[in-house]
Amino acid sequence: MLVLIILPVEVLAVPLLLTVRDLGLTGGHGRTLAALVLPFAVKAFNVYFLRQHFLALPRDLEEAAVVDGAGPFRIYWNVALPAIRPALATVLVLDVLTHWSDFIWPLIVCTREESRTVQLSLANLFTQPPIQWGDILACAVMITLPVLLVFRLAQRHVVASDLSAGIKS
Repeated sequence: MLVLIILPVEVLAVPLLLTVRDLGLTGGHGRTLAALVLPFAVKAFNVYFLRQHFLALPRDLEEAAVVDGAGPFRIYWNVALPAIRPALATVLVLDVLTHWSDFIWPLIVCTREESRTVQLSLANLFTQPPIQWGDILACAVMITLPVLLVFRLAQRHVVASDLSAGIKS
């Protein structure tokens, strides 16, 4: 797991591209979206981070749910998952911040112009003379707004995760 955390995406780009191509996820718009999302849906850091939060849950919660007659899925869905909501919000914000500004992987996968990401389109504005700085700056502001919105919506959960990190029960 540590190796997967350390390796940058550039090292994994060729094997990921071959896998995505073999799965038929290149070409159309919907398939390109899948090619952008699926290779990074499960990351080693997220697995480790969520595992630590699951291990930190009090055993008494699970025992109380078993006494109430809950099965393993119900314990997971109704007890454990709501308890780690702050950790899930943290993972969501970190992943959005990480992958929203990706450039190399979308450049490799998005072969058609209509399937380009906004970062690729912004970079394309620099290649068309004359450079329109007003358009470029307006595009940069528009690219920043969704990231701010995601962070704003998840902020209280991320703060709750941070505040509960040092509390020992």
